Amino acid sequence: SPYEVVEGPSKFSEKKHFESLDPGVYTFEWILKANEGWEGWSMPVNFWYQLHEKGEDEPAVKGEFTVAYCTISNEHYKGEIPIFEERPVSETESSPTSASTPAFTLAGTISILVLAFAIFRR
Repeated sequence: SPYEVVEGPSKFSEKKHFESLDPGVYTFEWILKANEGWEGWSMPVNFWYQLHEKGEDEPAVKGEFTVAYCTISNEHYKGEIPIFEERPVSETESSPTSASTPAFTLAGTISILVLAFAIFRR
């Protein structure tokens, strides 16, 4: 396997058995580590699941899905993954989202159109 399960409810080669799940939404998470040679590549990750009613051999629900083009990063993180927050833009700092930008663009566009109209009218 190109991955090693660092943390999660099961290893990929193992089955995970839950005795009972109450109705609701459940989230299962795995932290994976790429094995040597797979870092920096893209490959699909296939997930397969099935649910059985208690005492039944046949699954009540089963399915599978693929995460296509999963990129295997060659970056390694320890601890929590950093969260980047947007820094507020000061009044003196120019910004593409500044309130003055659209007005300047509109005024510039109108000026160019008036100039073009005047030149072609002659």
